[in-house]
Amino acid sequence: MLIRSYTLLSKSHLALCVPRSLPGAHSPLLKVTGADAILRIDGASSAVWLPLRGHIRVTAAGTETRVARGEMLVTGAPGDAELAAGGNSLWLALAADAAGWRQVLKDFPRAAAAKDGLLPGRHRVSRALCRSALELVRATANGALETTAPAFIGRVVEAQAPLLDCLARCPGRTAQQRYQVFQRLYRVRRFIAANCDRELDIATLAEIASYSPSAFIRAFRTVFTDTPHAFLVDQRLRRAHNLINESPLGISEIAKAIGFENRCTFSRLFHRRFGVSAATLRRERKLFVRQQHRPQPQAPSPV
Repeated sequence: MLIRSYTLLSKSHLALCVPRSLPGAHSPLLKVTGADAILRIDGASSAVWLPLRGHIRVTAAGTETRVARGEMLVTGAPGDAELAAGGNSLWLALAADAAGWRQVLKDFPRAAAAKDGLLPGRHRVSRALCRSALELVRATANGALETTAPAFIGRVVEAQAPLLDCLARCPGRTAQQRYQVFQRLYRVRRFIAANCDRELDIATLAEIASYSPSAFIRAFRTVFTDTPHAFLVDQRLRRAHNLINESPLGISEIAKAIGFENRCTFSRLFHRRFGVSAATLRRERKLFVRQQHRPQPQAPSPV
């Protein structure tokens, strides 16, 4: 087995499918439905985590990430990964070690720049990717995994195109050097995303990437076409968007919780980022929830 071990625990209603391997690899595809499911994978070089219903929490490289429906997370650090899924969730995970991914990705030349697997990243799920994922889930029941898996992996590689562009912009004379630079800088992006509610200074971020502050800012902007501060603000606004939709906190409380002391600054940046005010988004969400729970009119009984 290319994955040394995996453990799946659940309190109730667990359905686990481990179908035949992908072409040339023994990468388990796991589809789980149920409450309080926990999956641990040991020895994966890369793993794809995709919730189809509900949300999941993935812990890899010491960082926990919440992934909601409509998002896909790719973890790329070699080592162990753990997933925790909420009740009534539906998700799939695809993992392999370096040798497995090299075999699986051999038909996708652009992904070869990522070396031993996929690039770590968080992606929005397109309709085409969602459709491929659903086809892959259905394939576990009819034994057609070998014919449906390549289409799904191809969609994943397409979703990784912006990160592959970032990798191409990394400084370095060789592919190995560029990949190492990408890993160092992306480690900082993961740290910012996980700690965006904190005050983060450039010296701390540069130390994580093993750069001097000036060299770090220059390299970060070259690779990601944005400054570390701009990325920090974007992560705060994304978290605020999620909290407005999912928590009962007031707008001012959310702004303060994610690191904005000035409500006016938060409101202006939020509207610029999402094209709608935070207050309007909250009203639209409440209206949607009320409509979802409104009792449907009963059809008249036949006389």
